[in-house]
Amino acid sequence: MTAVRRWQEVEDIATDFLVRAVREVRAAHSEEQAYGAFFFLFYADGSVLYFPCVAVGTEESLARAAAASGVDDPHAIRWSGADMEYQFLPGPREQACAAQVTAWANATASEEAWFAVDDAFRACFPRAARRARALLAGQVPSGFLTLAYDQDEELIAPSLSAAELATHFPDLG
Repeated sequence: MTAVRRWQEVEDIATDFLVRAVREVRAAHSEEQAYGAFFFLFYADGSVLYFPCVAVGTEESLARAAAASGVDDPHAIRWSGADMEYQFLPGPREQACAAQVTAWANATASEEAWFAVDDAFRACFPRAARRARALLAGQVPSGFLTLAYDQDEELIAPSLSAAELATHFPDLG
């Protein structure tokens, strides 16, 4: 399999994962105002890569999370996957994908090459977020965001348009 096809497959699996999560939350909680969905908890340690989790945020679940944690400003946890009520762990398909990418990385000749595979893996998620948003058009409110939210905030900007970045993450624009 060519490298391009490998990464397209990862992106396809990530897109499907995000779309499924959003549709599940929308079906179960249609009365809630969804504001976004995002990949979170990116982790690789030089020997294993893990598929990130997905969180779906609604204004109502955000308010509940803020109240439960004693946060005065809900915006402070708006994109905190760990604080979200609607979280989705990678399933067998996503785990198998991560195992395959780990195998590709472990077949490299150096630590630098291993982390280059990790970088290519991580780069799939902003593209998947953009694709998921397009697939969800008409099913989610206007202004609904999809993104990859990593600890270093490197994947946020490539997930969003310049206008979205300026509006929702002005410190990153």
